[in-house]
Amino acid sequence: MTGALLCLDSGTTSVKAAAFDGHGRLLAGAERANGALYRDGLRVEQDMDLTRAEALAVLRDCVAQLPGDVAGLIVTGQGDGLWPVDGTGQPVGRALTWLDGRARGLAANMAPALDAVQAATGSRPTAASASLQLLWLQQNDPARHARIAHALRLKEWLFLSLTGRALAEPTALLPVWGDWR
Repeated sequence: MTGALLCLDSGTTSVKAAAFDGHGRLLAGAERANGALYRDGLRVEQDMDLTRAEALAVLRDCVAQLPGDVAGLIVTGQGDGLWPVDGTGQPVGRALTWLDGRARGLAANMAPALDAVQAATGSRPTAASASLQLLWLQQNDPARHARIAHALRLKEWLFLSLTGRALAEPTALLPVWGDWR
């Protein structure tokens, strides 16, 4: 492989980028605290625009340390949560992170139905799942819910931000929606 492999991880506490050569040797790195996270009781949200800006900043900082080209980019981030966008790909409010607890009551009250979902799909939605967070929004903020065209996770939001395309790998959908087949 010619050029560096650039890796981005947008985590709950920090945003990190690292570059590796074709032999797996670390060539460069950059990190900053996650400044986009907001906590207020059960509400744990993240500013989607600031999340994108922080990710781009650590990527720029990392690439600035490289002597050559970048061959590819790997993106990862917080697992569950709801990163809602409208039909034009713009955020519909703040993201509900995997730490957001507003859907906990739904998860507890829906236990028998969730047992059936798990039996059918092999996966059980939790309060951190986009599916239950969407249901919470539908019941508690229907106007916001109506504006959502795509329910993304963080890494899909970053992919959309970098490419303009809303895509996800099928296996990433398993914890949220169940057996994707």
